[in-house]
Amino acid sequence: MSDALNLALTITAADLFSGVMRKFENRITGAGGAARRVRKDYDTMVTSVNRGIKSLAVGGYIAAKMRPGIAAAADLQEEMIGVRAELGGAGTSAAELARHLTDVRKTAFGVQSSTPFNIGQVVALEKELIKAGANIQDVIGERGAAAASAALATYEKLDPVLTGKALIGIGTPFKIAASGYADLADQISRAASASTTGAAEIAEAAKYAAGPLASMQRSSSEMLTLIALMAQQGVKGSMAGTSLKNFFLKAAEQQMFRNANGELKSTVEIIEILRKKTDGMGGHSAVAF
Repeated sequence: MSDALNLALTITAADLFSGVMRKFENRITGAGGAARRVRKDYDTMVTSVNRGIKSLAVGGYIAAKMRPGIAAAADLQEEMIGVRAELGGAGTSAAELARHLTDVRKTAFGVQSSTPFNIGQVVALEKELIKAGANIQDVIGERGAAAASAALATYEKLDPVLTGKALIGIGTPFKIAASGYADLADQISRAASASTTGAAEIAEAAKYAAGPLASMQRSSSEMLTLIALMAQQGVKGSMAGTSLKNFFLKAAEQQMFRNANGELKSTVEIIEILRKKTDGMGGHSAVAF
């Protein structure tokens, strides 16, 4: 039996059509406790930024951390040189580069004030996001990818750079703008809370499924809902992402899964069609899919 059919039957067994998927959708997109805690992190970041970059730099970084600050300053300088190298491509004027570097520093000062990561680590995170192909405007700011990655990494106890790369890997195919990364991080955290797996495994699964599902106009919320549901059935990580990708790729080839306009039907409709096709066939039978 194919991986795609295995996935179809796994989801069918969960009885999506009778409301399980809707329950997961509500848990992941609703304002649960995890959402409030993650959102509080973002609110704290915004408040800290609003207090002023100068006071954060002088009071929170140099004065309070004088001795370790010497080594940290060296690390910061090294990371800023790396950011400059990443941003200094063809077509970037000196004035534009200076503005970008200032924005990178401002974001780093704001993020480090409300997370366990020092300013050098945050700049390193920003650098790696840019290296991964993220637009500078999507990285910076209190609700950009760097802030969202740091907040999610703090709450879920993850590595910030790996978390950032995961967010960019999911956000890019879904064309998520800078202001949407906070919501994406929130969705991942809630998906983990709603299932039996961690945020890292949720993100790992999404890495394999995001591109194909985005190209079929599925939403990131639906993808994360399905990944959370699959985790409940014991299908996790790369296996979940690959199976989900294969399922939709196979479904896209079948005319019975398309509506009158040629668009792929909703997941619930697809599962209902599969349920009717497999009804009464028994566990050892397969359907042409």
